[in-house]
Parts: sequence; structure tokens; C-alpha cells
Amino acid sequence: MTSSTHETLRALYQSNPSAVVAIDSDLKIMSLNPSAHRIFGPNAADLVGRAALDLFAHASDFSPHAETGFGIAPGQNENQFQARMRSRSGRVFDAEIVATRMPSAAPELGSDYLLIVRDVSAELLIDKARAIMAPYSLEVAEVPWWSAYEIGQRVTDSF
Repeated sequence: MTSSTHETLRALYQSNPSAVVAIDSDLKIMSLNPSAHRIFGPNAADLVGRAALDLFAHASDFSPHAETGFGIAPGQNENQFQARMRSRSGRVFDAEIVATRMPSAAPELGSDYLLIVRDVSAELLIDKARAIMAPYSLEVAEVPWWSAYEIGQRVTDSF
């Protein structure tokens, strides 16, 4: 890999608005990009070395995907799926995830994975509101808070 390619990939990793999580063949978190701190919380760096399961809301959100190599079929490069995730503060949110295989430092142990995680809670909430309002249309300019839990976090010391 050339120096230029390496720098381009580093810039994409650092500036991507979605969380980028590298997971090793043992399903442990190897690294997180800066957006992971925004999505998973300020202590997201504490997740490095821990089980990737810790990112998901429940084991049932993680296990079916992890057991099948995150659904990446032979001959495929990636798989997209939705799952419920959990931030470090305990907030559960809906996420759209793109999983891809990465070259492993120890290929005999299995594949490493890269998960690109995007919080889609607000989009799903808007879609549900539009379905309720049908046949009328609903335009949403902004969703500053999408749950009572988020509002509670902002107006109280503990919620």
C-alpha cells in the first residue's frame, strides 16, 4: 500500500460520520474511530479489548450476526443489517450496520471485521410518524431529541 493510499484511508477512518469499529477474529474490539465516541459515548475508548457484544443492546442482537460472520456470505465483501445497540451510558438505539471482512494478522484464526455503525433512531421515528399520518405528508426539519430518555438525560442529574 502506498503512503498516499494509507493517508487517504486514515482520513476516511478519522472523518467518517458513522462509527467505525474494528473487531478481531475473537470478536474483541480492536479500535474505534472518533465518531464512535459521539455514538457510543465519551468512554467508548474503554471498549477497546472488550467483547464486541458490549456494543449491542442484547446478546440476541449480536449472536445471530457474529455466529454467521456478520452475515457475509462466501464470495461477498459485505453485509448490511439493522440491530439494536447500546451506548456506554445505557441508551439503546437502532443502528444500521455494514459489516465487511478485513485481512487478519493471524488468518489461521479466522477473519477480522470492520463494522460501520450509523444511528438510525430518528429516521425510523420519522418513518413511523409518516405512516401514522398517511395519507397526509409530514416534513420534519429536525429531531433534537427522540425519546423521553434523552430528554430526561438533559433536564435531570440522573434519569
